[in-house]
Amino acid sequence: ITNAIKYSKPFDLELLLKTVNKTTLWVRMKGVAVIDDFGGCILIKGILQDIDKNKSKEHTLLTSLDSLTEQNKRLQSFAYIVSHNLRTHTGNLQAMITMYDETDSEDTKAEILDKIKSVSTSLSATISHVNDIVKIQADITNERKVIDLLPVFKNVFAALRSTISAVNARIEYDFSRAPEVSYLPAYLESIFHNMITNAIKYKHPDRNPHVRCFSYPMNEHIYLVFEDNGIGIDLAKHGKNMFGMYKTFHQNTDSRGVGLFITKNQIEALGGTIEVESTVNVGTRFIIRLT
Repeated sequence: ITNAIKYSKPFDLELLLKTVNKTTLWVRMKGVAVIDDFGGCILIKGILQDIDKNKSKEHTLLTSLDSLTEQNKRLQSFAYIVSHNLRTHTGNLQAMITMYDETDSEDTKAEILDKIKSVSTSLSATISHVNDIVKIQADITNERKVIDLLPVFKNVFAALRSTISAVNARIEYDFSRAPEVSYLPAYLESIFHNMITNAIKYKHPDRNPHVRCFSYPMNEHIYLVFEDNGIGIDLAKHGKNMFGMYKTFHQNTDSRGVGLFITKNQIEALGGTIEVESTVNVGTRFIIRLT
Protein backbone atom coordinates (compact mmCIF):
# COMPACT_ATOMS: atom_id res chain seq x y z
CA ILE A 1 0.00 0.00 0.00
CA THR A 2 2.87 2.37 0.78
CA ASN A 3 4.32 1.74 -2.68
CA ALA A 4 0.91 2.35 -4.24
CA ILE A 5 0.68 5.74 -2.54
CA LYS A 6 4.29 6.73 -3.11
CA TYR A 7 4.88 5.33 -6.60
CA SER A 8 1.26 4.86 -7.82
CA LYS A 9 1.84 1.13 -8.25
CA PRO A 10 -1.07 -1.39 -8.17
CA PHE A 11 -0.94 -4.25 -5.67
CA ASP A 12 -2.40 -7.74 -5.29
CA LEU A 13 -1.95 -9.36 -1.86
CA GLU A 14 -3.12 -12.40 0.06
CA LEU A 15 -3.49 -11.62 3.75
CA LEU A 16 -4.39 -13.58 6.86
CA LEU A 17 -6.62 -11.37 8.99
CA LYS A 18 -7.90 -11.74 12.53
CA THR A 19 -11.62 -11.08 12.96
CA VAL A 20 -13.47 -9.49 15.86
CA ASN A 21 -14.28 -13.00 17.10
CA LYS A 22 -10.52 -13.74 17.17
CA THR A 23 -10.79 -16.21 14.30
CA THR A 24 -8.58 -15.97 11.22
CA LEU A 25 -9.68 -15.33 7.65
CA TRP A 26 -7.76 -15.38 4.40
CA VAL A 27 -8.56 -12.47 2.04
CA ARG A 28 -7.26 -11.19 -1.26
CA MET A 29 -6.73 -7.44 -1.47
CA LYS A 30 -6.33 -5.78 -4.87
CA GLY A 31 -5.89 -2.06 -5.33
CA VAL A 32 -4.85 0.67 -7.75
CA ALA A 33 -3.85 4.27 -7.19
CA VAL A 34 -6.00 7.14 -8.48
CA ILE A 35 -3.69 9.97 -9.50
CA ASP A 36 -4.27 13.67 -10.07
CA ASP A 37 -3.11 15.84 -12.96
CA PHE A 38 0.33 16.12 -11.40
CA GLY A 39 0.86 12.35 -11.11
CA GLY A 40 0.32 12.19 -7.38
CA CYS A 41 -1.83 9.59 -5.64
CA ILE A 42 -5.02 11.07 -4.24
CA LEU A 43 -6.74 7.84 -3.20
CA ILE A 44 -6.67 4.04 -3.46
CA LYS A 45 -9.45 2.04 -5.08
CA GLY A 46 -9.62 -1.67 -4.50
CA ILE A 47 -11.52 -4.79 -3.55
CA LEU A 48 -11.35 -7.24 -0.66
CA GLN A 49 -12.16 -10.84 -1.61
CA ASP A 50 -12.85 -13.74 0.77
CA ILE A 51 -10.52 -16.59 -0.31
CA ASP A 52 -10.66 -18.56 2.94
CA LYS A 53 -12.30 -21.63 1.35
CA ASN A 54 -9.79 -21.68 -1.49
CA LYS A 55 -6.92 -21.43 0.98
CA SER A 56 -8.39 -24.29 3.00
CA LYS A 57 -8.57 -26.46 -0.12
CA GLU A 58 -5.00 -25.49 -1.02
CA HIS A 59 -3.82 -26.46 2.47
CA THR A 60 -5.63 -29.80 2.21
CA LEU A 61 -4.05 -30.45 -1.18
CA LEU A 62 -0.54 -29.65 0.08
CA THR A 63 -1.09 -31.85 3.14
CA SER A 64 -2.22 -34.71 0.90
CA LEU A 65 0.83 -34.21 -1.31
CA ASP A 66 3.15 -34.32 1.70
CA SER A 67 1.37 -37.43 2.94
CA LEU A 68 1.77 -39.09 -0.47
CA THR A 69 5.47 -38.20 -0.56
CA GLU A 70 6.02 -39.69 2.88
CA GLN A 71 3.99 -42.74 1.91
CA ASN A 72 6.25 -43.34 -1.08
CA LYS A 73 9.31 -43.06 1.16
CA ARG A 74 7.84 -45.59 3.55
CA LEU A 75 7.01 -48.00 0.73
CA GLN A 76 10.66 -47.89 -0.28
CA SER A 77 11.62 -48.41 3.35
CA PHE A 78 9.38 -51.50 3.59
CA ALA A 79 11.21 -53.10 0.67
CA TYR A 80 14.50 -52.64 2.50
CA ILE A 81 13.04 -54.03 5.73
CA VAL A 82 12.23 -57.26 3.91
CA SER A 83 15.62 -57.57 2.20
CA HIS A 84 17.83 -56.26 5.01
CA ASN A 85 16.27 -57.41 8.28
CA LEU A 86 15.17 -60.83 7.08
CA ARG A 87 18.63 -61.50 5.66
CA THR A 88 19.98 -61.65 9.22
CA HIS A 89 17.24 -64.07 10.33
CA THR A 90 17.84 -66.42 7.42
CA GLY A 91 21.61 -66.16 7.87
CA ASN A 92 21.28 -67.23 11.49
CA LEU A 93 19.01 -70.11 10.52
CA GLN A 94 21.44 -71.34 7.87
CA ALA A 95 24.36 -71.15 10.28
CA MET A 96 22.53 -73.10 12.97
CA ILE A 97 21.33 -75.74 10.51
CA THR A 98 24.93 -76.22 9.38
CA MET A 99 26.01 -76.57 13.01
CA TYR A 100 23.22 -79.11 13.57
CA ASP A 101 24.36 -81.21 10.60
CA GLU A 102 28.00 -81.14 11.69
CA THR A 103 27.56 -82.12 15.35
CA ASP A 104 27.16 -85.65 16.70
CA SER A 105 26.15 -84.67 20.21
CA GLU A 106 22.45 -85.15 20.91
CA ASP A 107 22.59 -82.50 23.67
CA THR A 108 24.13 -79.98 21.28
CA LYS A 109 21.54 -80.82 18.62
CA ALA A 110 18.74 -80.23 21.11
CA GLU A 111 20.25 -76.89 22.09
CA ILE A 112 20.58 -75.83 18.45
CA LEU A 113 16.98 -76.83 17.76
CA ASP A 114 15.81 -74.60 20.60
CA LYS A 115 17.73 -71.69 19.07
CA ILE A 116 16.28 -72.44 15.63
CA LYS A 117 12.79 -72.33 17.12
CA SER A 118 13.56 -69.00 18.78
CA VAL A 119 14.82 -67.42 15.55
CA SER A 120 11.88 -68.91 13.64
CA THR A 121 9.46 -67.27 16.08
CA SER A 122 11.22 -63.92 15.74
CA LEU A 123 11.23 -64.27 11.96
CA SER A 124 7.48 -64.91 11.92
CA ALA A 125 6.89 -61.87 14.12
CA THR A 126 8.94 -59.63 11.81
CA ILE A 127 7.08 -60.84 8.71
CA SER A 128 3.77 -60.32 10.47
CA HIS A 129 4.65 -56.75 11.44
CA VAL A 130 5.80 -55.87 7.93
CA ASN A 131 2.59 -57.27 6.47
CA ASP A 132 0.55 -55.26 8.96
CA ILE A 133 2.25 -52.00 7.98
CA VAL A 134 1.85 -52.60 4.26
CA LYS A 135 -1.90 -52.95 4.85
CA ILE A 136 -2.21 -49.67 6.76
CA GLN A 137 -0.23 -47.33 4.50
CA ALA A 138 -3.21 -45.08 3.88
CA ASP A 139 -3.53 -44.09 7.54
CA ILE A 140 -0.24 -44.75 9.29
CA THR A 141 -0.76 -42.29 12.18
CA ASN A 142 -4.01 -43.81 13.38
CA GLU A 143 -2.49 -47.27 13.41
CA ARG A 144 0.18 -46.57 16.02
CA LYS A 145 0.03 -48.77 19.09
CA VAL A 146 1.22 -48.33 22.64
CA ILE A 147 4.15 -50.75 22.77
CA ASP A 148 6.23 -51.99 25.69
CA LEU A 149 9.89 -51.59 24.74
CA LEU A 150 11.16 -54.59 26.71
CA PRO A 151 9.27 -57.36 24.82
CA VAL A 152 10.33 -55.85 21.48
CA PHE A 153 13.94 -55.72 22.63
CA LYS A 154 13.83 -59.33 23.85
CA ASN A 155 12.34 -60.48 20.55
CA VAL A 156 15.20 -58.86 18.62
CA PHE A 157 17.75 -60.16 21.14
CA ALA A 158 16.46 -63.71 20.61
CA ALA A 159 16.77 -63.37 16.84
CA LEU A 160 20.35 -62.11 17.16
CA ARG A 161 21.42 -64.46 19.97
CA SER A 162 23.87 -66.47 17.86
CA THR A 163 25.42 -63.31 16.38
CA ILE A 164 25.79 -61.78 19.84
CA SER A 165 27.31 -64.93 21.31
CA ALA A 166 29.74 -65.36 18.42
CA VAL A 167 31.54 -62.11 19.31
CA ASN A 168 31.02 -62.33 23.10
CA ALA A 169 29.02 -59.11 23.03
CA ARG A 170 27.56 -57.71 26.24
CA ILE A 171 24.19 -56.02 25.79
CA GLU A 172 22.81 -53.89 28.61
CA TYR A 173 19.36 -52.36 28.62
CA ASP A 174 17.14 -50.23 30.83
CA PHE A 175 13.69 -49.06 29.77
CA SER A 176 12.40 -48.30 33.27
CA ARG A 177 12.32 -44.51 32.81
CA ALA A 178 10.22 -44.73 29.63
CA PRO A 179 8.85 -48.29 29.36
CA GLU A 180 6.40 -47.74 26.50
CA VAL A 181 5.85 -45.63 23.39
CA SER A 182 3.10 -45.09 20.84
CA TYR A 183 4.71 -46.43 17.68
CA LEU A 184 4.54 -48.89 14.81
CA PRO A 185 5.68 -52.37 15.95
CA ALA A 186 7.65 -53.17 12.77
CA TYR A 187 9.46 -49.82 12.84
CA LEU A 188 10.41 -50.18 16.50
CA GLU A 189 11.64 -53.74 15.98
CA SER A 190 13.62 -52.64 12.93
CA ILE A 191 15.25 -49.80 14.91
CA PHE A 192 16.37 -52.19 17.66
CA HIS A 193 17.57 -54.71 15.09
CA ASN A 194 19.59 -52.25 13.01
CA MET A 195 21.13 -50.42 15.97
CA ILE A 196 22.30 -53.60 17.72
CA THR A 197 23.62 -55.28 14.57
CA ASN A 198 25.35 -52.04 13.59
CA ALA A 199 27.13 -51.90 16.97
CA ILE A 200 28.29 -55.53 16.62
CA LYS A 201 29.29 -55.18 12.97
CA TYR A 202 31.59 -52.23 13.74
CA LYS A 203 33.09 -53.64 16.93
CA HIS A 204 36.63 -52.72 17.92
CA PRO A 205 39.14 -55.51 17.08
CA ASP A 206 40.87 -55.22 20.47
CA ARG A 207 37.86 -55.60 22.76
CA ASN A 208 34.55 -57.39 23.05
CA PRO A 209 31.50 -55.37 22.03
CA HIS A 210 29.62 -53.61 24.82
CA VAL A 211 26.26 -52.13 23.85
CA ARG A 212 23.96 -50.08 26.09
CA CYS A 213 20.39 -49.20 25.12
CA PHE A 214 18.04 -47.24 27.32
CA SER A 215 15.04 -44.94 27.12
CA TYR A 216 14.03 -41.78 28.93
CA PRO A 217 11.37 -39.05 28.74
CA MET A 218 12.20 -35.37 28.22
CA ASN A 219 9.98 -32.40 27.35
CA GLU A 220 7.01 -34.66 26.52
CA HIS A 221 9.14 -36.73 24.13
CA ILE A 222 10.42 -40.31 24.39
CA TYR A 223 14.09 -40.90 23.64
CA LEU A 224 15.87 -44.16 22.85
CA VAL A 225 19.68 -44.24 23.09
CA PHE A 226 22.21 -46.78 21.81
CA GLU A 227 25.84 -46.62 22.94
CA ASP A 228 28.73 -48.88 21.90
CA ASN A 229 32.48 -49.18 22.37
CA GLY A 230 33.22 -49.91 18.73
CA ILE A 231 35.62 -48.42 16.22
CA GLY A 232 33.65 -45.18 15.92
CA ILE A 233 33.48 -42.91 12.89
CA ASP A 234 35.10 -39.63 11.89
CA LEU A 235 32.05 -37.37 11.79
CA ALA A 236 34.03 -34.40 10.49
CA LYS A 237 34.86 -36.47 7.42
CA HIS A 238 31.79 -38.69 7.01
CA GLY A 239 29.07 -37.02 9.09
CA LYS A 240 27.07 -35.58 6.18
CA ASN A 241 26.81 -39.04 4.56
CA MET A 242 26.23 -40.93 7.81
CA PHE A 243 22.67 -41.93 6.95
CA GLY A 244 23.01 -42.03 3.16
CA MET A 245 21.82 -44.95 1.10
CA TYR A 246 24.64 -47.40 0.25
CA LYS A 247 27.15 -45.20 2.12
CA THR A 248 29.83 -47.24 3.92
CA PHE A 249 32.87 -45.92 5.77
CA HIS A 250 34.73 -49.04 6.90
CA GLN A 251 36.22 -52.09 5.23
CA ASN A 252 33.70 -54.65 6.54
CA THR A 253 32.86 -57.06 3.73
CA ASP A 254 29.22 -57.29 4.85
CA SER A 255 28.68 -53.52 5.00
CA ARG A 256 25.88 -52.50 2.63
CA GLY A 257 25.01 -48.97 3.77
CA VAL A 258 21.35 -49.83 4.27
CA GLY A 259 20.66 -50.21 7.99
CA LEU A 260 21.12 -46.59 9.09
CA PHE A 261 19.29 -45.35 6.00
CA ILE A 262 16.30 -47.51 6.89
CA THR A 263 16.38 -46.46 10.52
CA LYS A 264 16.53 -42.72 9.76
CA ASN A 265 13.64 -42.92 7.29
CA GLN A 266 11.48 -44.88 9.70
CA ILE A 267 12.14 -42.47 12.56
CA GLU A 268 11.51 -39.35 10.48
CA ALA A 269 8.39 -40.84 8.87
CA LEU A 270 6.81 -40.88 12.34
CA GLY A 271 7.96 -37.36 13.20
CA GLY A 272 11.09 -38.27 15.16
CA THR A 273 14.79 -37.44 14.85
CA ILE A 274 18.11 -39.27 15.11
CA GLU A 275 21.46 -37.77 16.08
CA VAL A 276 24.89 -39.32 16.36
CA GLU A 277 27.97 -38.67 18.48
CA SER A 278 31.14 -40.62 17.78
CA THR A 279 34.85 -40.72 18.53
CA VAL A 280 37.23 -42.85 16.47
CA ASN A 281 38.49 -45.90 18.42
CA VAL A 282 36.25 -45.01 21.39
CA GLY A 283 32.66 -45.65 20.32
CA THR A 284 29.41 -44.24 19.02
CA ARG A 285 26.20 -42.93 20.56
CA PHE A 286 22.87 -42.67 18.72
CA ILE A 287 20.16 -40.49 20.29
CA ILE A 288 16.72 -41.19 18.85
CA ARG A 289 13.65 -39.08 19.59
CA LEU A 290 10.82 -41.50 18.94
CA THR A 291 7.93 -39.11 19.60
